[in-house]
Amino acid sequence: MKKNLLNKSMFSIHLNRDDDQYGGELLLGGIDNSLYKGPIDWIPVTKKGYWQIRLANIKVHGKVQFCSNGCEAIVDSGTSLITGPSVDIKTLQKLIGGTPLSFGEYAVGCKNVSSLPSVTFTIGLRDYTITPEQYELSGKTEMCLAGFQPMDFSTTTGSLWILGDIFMSKFYSVFDRENDRVGLAKSRKKRHTHLDTQKSVSSIF
Repeated sequence: MKKNLLNKSMFSIHLNRDDDQYGGELLLGGIDNSLYKGPIDWIPVTKKGYWQIRLANIKVHGKVQFCSNGCEAIVDSGTSLITGPSVDIKTLQKLIGGTPLSFGEYAVGCKNVSSLPSVTFTIGLRDYTITPEQYELSGKTEMCLAGFQPMDFSTTTGSLWILGDIFMSKFYSVFDRENDRVGLAKSRKKRHTHLDTQKSVSSIF
């Protein structure tokens, strides 16, 4: 940005958990229109420092269970799971049938995943729903790691949820520094060959 090397003062991230050959794309200075479908919804940053936005509420079984009066969240590719205040995550794990493990992790029965509830994050006027197939991490045993972890991360605006890679792998994420806003759209699956990846990277610079 300081050297004016970018077409736009933004970067966008597409994450893919379904293909070992293509992990995703980081695009500096623009948006890859081939990697999402539908409109991009723009959410204003509520506090500079992190990419912090406002959550209207969080639903489980279609009912508001958390943040009934709104709360704050960070969209963060540096966090693998979705995290929230310890008391809320404990309740959430009970709602999805999670069994506590060590280090604040929880597991669910792999065979029962399809019967688990979805978790919906309402941001602005739109619902962003994570299905159980998307928030569980398959393991080599009969138990699968549930992708929600407690983290008591407090700021002057209160406790924060972190919408990490599990969330971002479903929603194409745009970080617009010029307008201090985050854009979210439904990700489109795409498989890249090694040659395609080389071309896309070289075209950035």
